[in-house]
Amino acid sequence: MKMIRVLILLFLPLLIGGCVAETLQTSLLAQRIDPLRHVLSAMTVAYERKDEQAFLEFLDHSAISSSQIQERLREDFGVFSEIKIDLMMDHVQFSEQAAWVAVHWRGHWKTTTSESIMEKRGQALLRWSTDEPPKLREIRGSTPFGLHESGE
Repeated sequence: MKMIRVLILLFLPLLIGGCVAETLQTSLLAQRIDPLRHVLSAMTVAYERKDEQAFLEFLDHSAISSSQIQERLREDFGVFSEIKIDLMMDHVQFSEQAAWVAVHWRGHWKTTTSESIMEKRGQALLRWSTDEPPKLREIRGSTPFGLHESGE
């Protein structure tokens, strides 16, 4: 019994030390992902609240045509009285010039003229700048933002 206690006391620091090192590695990756998660969440909230100005702040205007997006946003905000989107990050890949984020989403849009609710879901690949804060540079796939004009 005494021998078991001694062994536990000898190996306990090694076990704790191994856990700490693993936590630090995860933490470094989390530090790179957290700004993307925060900006994506804030962008989604701005869209749901129909806050065009706040939404446009998340775009890299040198890479995305803000006039096209503004038009699509205004159509959505005029047609839909309520918007709710659940957007989940599936995968993140970093390069020197960009961060690619694969997402899947599900949303509900209620029109201003009826009580019917449009439900859609999709997947998209979002390319973000490496600036602080990150700016959206490109959307590939089905976007939850600007559904009305796209005829979805």
